[in-house]
Amino acid sequence: MRNDFLVMATIIIVITIISGAILIYQLTLPVANCEIQTVEIKVANIKSMELGNEISGKGTAVFGIGYGFIGEHPYYYVYKETGADQYLLDKLDAQKVYLVENNSQPRMVYQYKYFVVKGKSKAININGVKYKPDRLFRYEVNGETYAIVKNNTDNPEYKPLAEKLSLKPEETLYVSSLSPQIKLYVPKDTVKVECQLPTSKEVGL
Repeated sequence: MRNDFLVMATIIIVITIISGAILIYQLTLPVANCEIQTVEIKVANIKSMELGNEISGKGTAVFGIGYGFIGEHPYYYVYKETGADQYLLDKLDAQKVYLVENNSQPRMVYQYKYFVVKGKSKAININGVKYKPDRLFRYEVNGETYAIVKNNTDNPEYKPLAEKLSLKPEETLYVSSLSPQIKLYVPKDTVKVECQLPTSKEVGL
């Protein structure tokens, strides 16, 4: 019995020492100064959808994007460039896509909001306001949740940003849960070409 008591007491002491060391380590960690950044990254050039004769026969070049519904949900369809003279038809949630009309190269871009933490820290400071992470190491800043994105992520939504930043191993990337915002830069007077899309049942949704 005495040996069991000594073993139990030793375990309790070890756990207490480890917990105390972790607490001291966390208390001595610095507060990292961060700045929220916004960046746009081009994902691909896009190509006009084929237009009907009643539109294309006007004698002027008209750019078109596909538009249709699956059930009651609207979608855009665009041809996304994947290589030299190679395009892939891509479906985009129309409620999450912004159309920007200008006369530059038609393209798809992702817009991100993010910040980078250098080294270990117990909290961050943004514009004089201190923020602490939750249990999942996420930060709530101005109503937006920022979560960790790994530098070597294979997630197609975040990979363009991770590759552009090329962070060091000691740097941690936090990206807003509202990112990326998808923008389609299209010529002025772009038209929406109505598409006959499959029903939710037909596409397995």
